Amino acid sequence: MSYTTVEVELENGRVIPRGNTTLPAKAHALLTILEPNGDTSSRATTAGAGLRRFLSTPDFALTPEQFRASMEADFFEQ
Repeated sequence: MSYTTVEVELENGRVIPRGNTTLPAKAHALLTILEPNGDTSSRATTAGAGLRRFLSTPDFALTPEQFRASMEADFFEQ
């Protein structure tokens, strides 16, 4: 699997590539919304608190069968 990162603009919910980049007619993509002027301070602190809370919770136990199945599963292909 290969990945390509392109800079785009959103206008009325439509994705418009910036520059000379062309987008494929059909594809799966991940989209990251950047805050205007790079201001991510309010979301970063909220996300950081959530991540700290997640990382501080104890791990949950898996049975050997569940562990084996999790190692064999392909979470990105659906």
